[in-house]
Amino acid sequence: MCVERTLLNVNGTAQAVHVEPRRTLLDALRNDLGLTGTKKACDMGIPWRAHAAERVLLGSDLDQGLFEKAADAALHGAEPLRLNGWKVPLAKALVKRSLETLAALDV
Repeated sequence: MCVERTLLNVNGTAQAVHVEPRRTLLDALRNDLGLTGTKKACDMGIPWRAHAAERVLLGSDLDQGLFEKAADAALHGAEPLRLNGWKVPLAKALVKRSLETLAALDV
C-alpha cells in the first residue's frame, strides 16, 4: 500500500497527513485532522436537496411569500453553533434568492 505524506494549509496552519492516493480530501480532513464540520453531501454526487422546501413549492403559484415559506421550511430546525448564528439567516436568504432567480428564468 502506497502512503504519501501531504502538507495541507488548514485555517492558516500547516498540517501534515499521511494518506493513500485513493482517499479523498474530505476523509483526510474529517478522519485525520478531526475537522468534522466538513460534511459529505452524498456518496453518489447528487447535490443536497431541500425536500421540505420542495413540498412547500409543489403545485403552488410562485411568489415572494411562497419563496419565504420554502426557505423557512428548508432550514426548519436548524440550530447554529455558538459562533455561527449568522449562518441560518444567510442560508434562508440564499434559498430565497435562488428560487427568485429560477422563477425569473421561468424554468
